[in-house]
Amino acid sequence: MLLMLVILNGNKLTFTRSISECYQKMNFKFSLLVFIYIHICTSVRAESPTEKKGNDLKIICQYHLHTWYSPEFRDYFPEVIDEKQCTHIVYTDRVRSRNGTLSPSLHDGKKLYYGKIADFRRKGIHVSIRFFKFNLYVFARTLNSDEERADYVAALVAYMEKYQFDGFDPLWGCSSCIRGDGSDPYKDEHTILLMRQLYDAFKPRGWLLSVIISTDKRAIELGFDIKQLSEYVEWMTPVPSYVRHNYTTLISPLHSSIENDTQNEQTVDWSINYLIEKGVPKPKIVLGTSTTTTMFQLKSAEENGLNAPSNSGWKSDFYEICERVKQNNWTVVHESFGSYAFHDTEWITYMDVKDMRRCAEYALERNIGGVTLFDLNGDDFQDKCGCGKYPLLSALHQVLKSVDGPYIQNCT
Repeated sequence: MLLMLVILNGNKLTFTRSISECYQKMNFKFSLLVFIYIHICTSVRAESPTEKKGNDLKIICQYHLHTWYSPEFRDYFPEVIDEKQCTHIVYTDRVRSRNGTLSPSLHDGKKLYYGKIADFRRKGIHVSIRFFKFNLYVFARTLNSDEERADYVAALVAYMEKYQFDGFDPLWGCSSCIRGDGSDPYKDEHTILLMRQLYDAFKPRGWLLSVIISTDKRAIELGFDIKQLSEYVEWMTPVPSYVRHNYTTLISPLHSSIENDTQNEQTVDWSINYLIEKGVPKPKIVLGTSTTTTMFQLKSAEENGLNAPSNSGWKSDFYEICERVKQNNWTVVHESFGSYAFHDTEWITYMDVKDMRRCAEYALERNIGGVTLFDLNGDDFQDKCGCGKYPLLSALHQVLKSVDGPYIQNCT
């Protein structure tokens, strides 16, 4: 009777050597150990499609430097960023343009933020810059020639080289297109021309060009050719346009709260479908999620569901409302399309852990490029809510990168 050793050779399994041959080259104990080791290795299940896909998915962590100006968050330095859960980090900062050069307001405190970029880059993490209150649509229209665009591109390249950024992630939004007030000629060739010159400058350097898109249907269709824009970017993050209402609404709902309502332009699902329909390649679409919350003042405590009469909402962060909701015994409602909570006449909409997980699962199901988190600063990085540090980011990472272990539970 022959004892056969299983040896992995590329993708094929071959059988070799009889027991007598094995005895000539190794003792029986060592042979047995080798056999067991190889048996274990070849018995490990093949990588699932989700795991293989997960290795390529982007987790883009938006990091806003406005925390320096917030006394409560002065301890939010880059050192507390859990970079193991981010494939890309995007700094957002106020940047000044003077005499053809770009520069941040680098006082002593903010130097600590910029000094960390090199560390992230050494760890293989891409670090992009996004300028605070910078609208690509508005700015591109101030550059009236190839020469002016070339000068701006040169200034941006110099800025990025100085501070070691390897990506640029501007926002595009056309408010006049949304209003339809006719104040601007809609077709925005200026953006396409600028993005093309940026692409030509970035590509030889291996830098990444991306864009955040306000996905109001009127804005895009009157604004520019979205498919053409997609040719110049590594990814684009669609963000449903926010419209103020005099009734309660969810922030960035994945689906409509109304059954079979697939035409709701305020949903993430509609935005993704719209870009695909317009010819944007799926791997270039990155789903946007948010740690920002919206608070409403109800006109009546008795009417406290969706679409309840209220005053316009104002913004807060997840880490703030999480503590508030848990400590003050708010009524919490978790639906498949989003989460909200209310207490007396106060009403808050936000994304909790399971909402993030659904978005990550949706990204996998749709085979798109990944997920963006706006912003890291609003996540509970200090574990004030008792569900772990960075619960929202961790929920995305657990699904997209197929991390083993029990799912993180909702914080509220």
